[in-house]
Amino acid sequence: MFAAIARFDVRFRWLIVAVWVLGVIAAVRTLPSLSSVTQSSNVQFLSPSSPSVEAGQLAAPFQSGNPSGTAIIVASRESGPLTAADNAAIGRAEDAARQVADVTLVRDAGVSQDGQATEAVVTVTAVASGPGSPRSAGPTG
Repeated sequence: MFAAIARFDVRFRWLIVAVWVLGVIAAVRTLPSLSSVTQSSNVQFLSPSSPSVEAGQLAAPFQSGNPSGTAIIVASRESGPLTAADNAAIGRAEDAARQVADVTLVRDAGVSQDGQATEAVVTVTAVASGPGSPRSAGPTG
């Protein structure tokens, strides 16, 4: 059987090459480009009860729309757990952050398992910074 295939290939080699070349040209002209058929998000194929969709919905409140508009306040103590005075100071720092004009959310992220550190996430509105923006304009006089 392989001998018959080999004889056919040798006899019609130029026809086979021409068919391949014409096939490639036809495929390039008629088939869609890869970028037009691929999608960056395939969530639409998942059912609403799938674990990936449920995890995304649970994680949504913890994800900021603009990662550059997020600041993190961390307080820690090396010599043991945070004291009541430390917690009061952290509360004051969070309250002070809430008073800043561009701050939209201050969320307490909790205390570490060993009690030696705590974290707060501060979300600010995205403000343009550059020449001519209100943030970069100096005092005029």
